[in-house]
Amino acid sequence: MIVFTGGIGEHDAPVQEMICADLAWASVTLATSDGLTPKGVCIALARPSREEAVIVRHMRAISPEG
Repeated sequence: MIVFTGGIGEHDAPVQEMICADLAWASVTLATSDGLTPKGVCIALARPSREEAVIVRHMRAISPEG
């Protein structure tokens, strides 16, 4: 599975399509809205990254106050 996240990866369908077209040799295809994917195909999805939440979690982990 390939996951596109953040900025361009998450919101730029033409870029997602271009990348998947370049990876067609590896059976990569964008997931369809109906959720059906042929067997043996690597799917590509766009998902929110929630980068801010990840940064906060990491900062709390290394903070002396925890």
